[in-house]
Amino acid sequence: MALIATLAFASCAEEPAAVSETVKVEYPVITLLGAEYVSIPVGGSFTDSGANAFDGYTNVTKKIEPSQSGVDNTTPGMYPVIYEAKNKYGFSSQAVRWVAVTNVPSSEDIGGNYKRTNGCPVTITKVANGIYKCDNMGGVIGVPDYLWDNYFVQMTDSTIDYPEQPGPFGPVSSKSEKLIKSGTDVTVKWIVIGAGFGTSVRTFNRQ
Repeated sequence: MALIATLAFASCAEEPAAVSETVKVEYPVITLLGAEYVSIPVGGSFTDSGANAFDGYTNVTKKIEPSQSGVDNTTPGMYPVIYEAKNKYGFSSQAVRWVAVTNVPSSEDIGGNYKRTNGCPVTITKVANGIYKCDNMGGVIGVPDYLWDNYFVQMTDSTIDYPEQPGPFGPVSSKSEKLIKSGTDVTVKWIVIGAGFGTSVRTFNRQ
C-alpha cells in the first residue's frame, strides 16, 4: 500500500501546472508603400512598392510582399494587390492596393452625387484615373451594414467593372454593368453579386 501511495504521489507530482495567459487583442498594422490607387494604360508597366507590417507585440516593423497579385497590363480592368500579416497569436490584418488598367483619358470624371431609382442617395468619388469609390453599391436605404466603401473601374467610354472585394456579408462583385452618358447626364447600372443582395438591376442617376 505504501508503494502504491508513493507511486500515485509521484505521478501527480509530475503533472504540469495549468498556465493561462491573458492577451490583449491587437492586429498587425499594414502601411502601403507608394500609392493606394494606381492607374496605368493598357500595355503600361506596374512595379509594386510593397508594404510595411507593424507587430505591436514585438514592436517590430518588417517589409512584406503581396500575398495575392494578378495585375494583367494587357487587359482593361481593376486588379487588387492584397497584403496580409499575422502575429504569433493568430490575429491577422489585410490591406489592398487597387491597380486600374484603362485607357480612359485623365480628364474623364463620372464621380458625383447619384440617386438610385428607389430614392437612395449614393456618392461616387474619383480616386485615380479610371478608379472610383462608391459608398453604397447596393443603394440600400436605412441599413448601416450595407454602407461601406468599395471600388470600381471605368474601362472605356461605356463600360465599368466591379472586381470582387470584401463586403458586409462576404465577397461582393457585380455583373451586367452599364455606363450611359448623354451630355452631362450620367447613369450607371449593375447587378450586385453577393450574399444579402437580390438579383435586380440597380440603376443610379447622377444629380
